[in-house]
Amino acid sequence: MAFARIVFDKGTIFLKKIQIILVIFLACFGVIILRLFELQIIKKNIYEQKARENQEQKIIVPAERGEIFDCTYNPQNQTNAGLAVNEYSMDIYLIPGTLTKKEIVKTVSNLSYITTLPYEGLISKISNILSDKIYLKYTPVKLISGINKKDLQKIAENSFILPGIIWQNTPKRVYPYKNLACHILGYVGKISPDEWNVLKNDALYNKESIVGKMGIEHQYDRELRGIDGEIIRIVDAQNQIKDTIPAKEPVPGHKIILTINKKFQEIAETVLKGETGTIIISKPKTGEILAMASSPGFDPNEFIEGITEDKYKNLIEKNSFPFLNRAISAKYPPSSTFKIIVQTAALEEEVVSPSDRYLCEGHFELGEDAHIYRCWGIHGWVDAVKALAVSCDIYYYNVGYMLGSEKISHYSRLFGLGEKTGIDLPSESAGFIPSHSWKRRTFREAWYDGDTVNMAIGQGFLLVTPIQMLDVINAVANNGVIYKPFIVKYILNSLNNRVERVFNPQ
Repeated sequence: MAFARIVFDKGTIFLKKIQIILVIFLACFGVIILRLFELQIIKKNIYEQKARENQEQKIIVPAERGEIFDCTYNPQNQTNAGLAVNEYSMDIYLIPGTLTKKEIVKTVSNLSYITTLPYEGLISKISNILSDKIYLKYTPVKLISGINKKDLQKIAENSFILPGIIWQNTPKRVYPYKNLACHILGYVGKISPDEWNVLKNDALYNKESIVGKMGIEHQYDRELRGIDGEIIRIVDAQNQIKDTIPAKEPVPGHKIILTINKKFQEIAETVLKGETGTIIISKPKTGEILAMASSPGFDPNEFIEGITEDKYKNLIEKNSFPFLNRAISAKYPPSSTFKIIVQTAALEEEVVSPSDRYLCEGHFELGEDAHIYRCWGIHGWVDAVKALAVSCDIYYYNVGYMLGSEKISHYSRLFGLGEKTGIDLPSESAGFIPSHSWKRRTFREAWYDGDTVNMAIGQGFLLVTPIQMLDVINAVANNGVIYKPFIVKYILNSLNNRVERVFNPQ
């Protein structure tokens, strides 16, 4: 009996082991079934999409940027030469795709050898990829702009050692009149890291986008840029292209028609040539800007592919702030042009009448210490009309002293000084109207009567922009009505010339 119990116990233990193994087997089998269910049913679409991505590569096709024309543009006249146009060039791009960094470096090295272009220059174009910064796998990274036919043929013949390299006929921005209206037009360039941080959630932009950097190109970038297209490349396991399919046609950007008259602009820039300054021509009754010249200037074409450090340094050294649009961004004391505002304030406040006269003997004494303020001439007895005609400082010293700085400041603001005009160009300055509190805070000094009489002839701390003083002159011409200056007349659809937007006087 004892022997039978032992045998029975061994059989029971063996059976339990079999049962445990069976449970483990069934559990593992169940896990496999669940995993297969997850892969084939629950996440089927996800893995199908990943499989397609390994076969299909979406490549961005840059849209043609909208062209910019002067006010004489006629849609029916195809000979209209734009101020900013496009030309096509054959460019070489790298598609990072599924390449490793090592493979990318090898590709660029081979490309340098085949084309004899400097390796350092090519590798610098893909620094973002090599430094692990965010980039889009199938966004083309431009390596060479305007490849010649001989080098293109070499690239095509050696494509088997250049994985990820493609060539596209792409639009390139051109400014045919070079420096003409450069501060109005601005220029374009590759999007910067700071710009990308702001625009990365906007579907119109990608890491390789060309964007407006200043002027109209910047102000109306969204209207000008268009919508990029896409092509789908079918590749095999070795990343070799098997087919290319157009997926989405690029949509060109809108045309922009300016209020600028090219002939007027040429005349203004010729007058300024070699000088530092600005000339603005406008229509007082509408606010349209017909010409806006600022000197010195620059050639926007130099910046399209990125200006070299030496060229940039040379440009800055030879010129005084060439990128500054002096018409809207530079601040100056208004000098005698400001006397219009002081005269208006004095008459409105009845500080003087048109017939009141002051004797100009070339100097004006102020305060207990009899501080002398001089006039540029000796004009004798002057009334309001003669004082403005001959720009007599003595008259305005007297009138300004009686008005006081607060009333002068008040009327300055009524004419639009101290704030931006709202012209449709970036980087406009508001100028500056000083106050008693500002001087005390800045210099820890009180406001003196001498500050007031200086202000009355447009000197001292007062600063304005030329476009603001143009508004003042236009207000006089319009019996007190000030129209906001503007520089874009209307926007056209590039595909059918339909008017998308008209800018009316306001």
